[in-house]
Amino acid sequence: MDKNLINSVCKILTIVIAFLFCIIIINSIIFSGINSDMANMVLRAHDILHGDIFCKNWHELRFYTTDLLFYHISTAFMGIRPASVYIASFLMTIFLYFSAIFLVKKESKSDFTYIILFLFLTGIKIYYVHTAVFAYCFFALYFLNNYLNKYRKKDLIFSLIFIILGIIGNKLILPILILPIIVCFIIKSIYENKESLKRYFPIIYAIIGTLLGFFVLSKICSFFGITIYQRNLQSFYIFPIFASKIKLLILQLLYLFDADWFGQIFTISTIPKFINFIIIITGYIIVFKKILNLFLNKTTDFISTNIAISIIFLSALMIMTNLNEDLYSLRYIGYFTFAFSILIVRECFCINKRIFILLITIICLSSTFNI
Repeated sequence: MDKNLINSVCKILTIVIAFLFCIIIINSIIFSGINSDMANMVLRAHDILHGDIFCKNWHELRFYTTDLLFYHISTAFMGIRPASVYIASFLMTIFLYFSAIFLVKKESKSDFTYIILFLFLTGIKIYYVHTAVFAYCFFALYFLNNYLNKYRKKDLIFSLIFIILGIIGNKLILPILILPIIVCFIIKSIYENKESLKRYFPIIYAIIGTLLGFFVLSKICSFFGITIYQRNLQSFYIFPIFASKIKLLILQLLYLFDADWFGQIFTISTIPKFINFIIIITGYIIVFKKILNLFLNKTTDFISTNIAISIIFLSALMIMTNLNEDLYSLRYIGYFTFAFSILIVRECFCINKRIFILLITIICLSSTFNI
């Protein structure tokens, strides 16, 4: 069949599937109800819109430029009502999917089959906090990759805008984006010549300058009684607790991906859980492969390598600090579902077309059973 025809069909399918996802997401958000954090966001947004611009009544500016932006939109139209929570949650979720899709296709590729695969791999995922910073990281990574390939200043500017918004609103951007970029460039600098390193210097200088600017801004805000982050990074654990945190992280991943098929009879109903478990394993295999290739100076693409490093950093943070306290702490690793899906889809560009068709068929069937 003609490739253009196939891509046109897949484009239509993508629109239909995306529409169905939106319907399911809306229903899921309404069904989930409202918790205290969501109500807090609506009240904060309402106060900001009515004059408390620097959140002096709320002790800190956390989420000011991330999740709260979406609550500003919904609260401005709906006021202090449950609908404000539902609209903000929906907008953040769609924004996250939209940002991740930018990283699905490789350069000069526009095959919609890979977007379909990404949607089925990720499934219906809704996060009510930290959502915006995940999306900011994906957008920043996309524009940084464009800058490295095309050397356009506007791409660097766009990436810095998302980095700045992320830093002010949510410190999770440090292990998910900033540290991986710095580590990646340091390792690459060992192998590459001075000429090629010139591409990296503007990015490094811009990120360092942004961090210093944020530090100065936080001190100025503190002088006027405004706190950006109320809580600092927590302490590290000793080895015995460190081992228990590994078990907790594994449990969280199984819960997050709905992949706990252990102890169950293997039937058609357990196939989706088994597929999701394979996604976790495949994701970590790709992660270690990308990092190994980086250290061995083998060909690796910038996006996949940085996502791989971010998964390692975030995993280490969950294991080695008391940031991870219980099952509810999996809100910090919601990033994994999108990150693993992006890595797997980008790897699919390199595999045999028949294997790809088989993979997408299995995922589609799995998704059907889940629904």
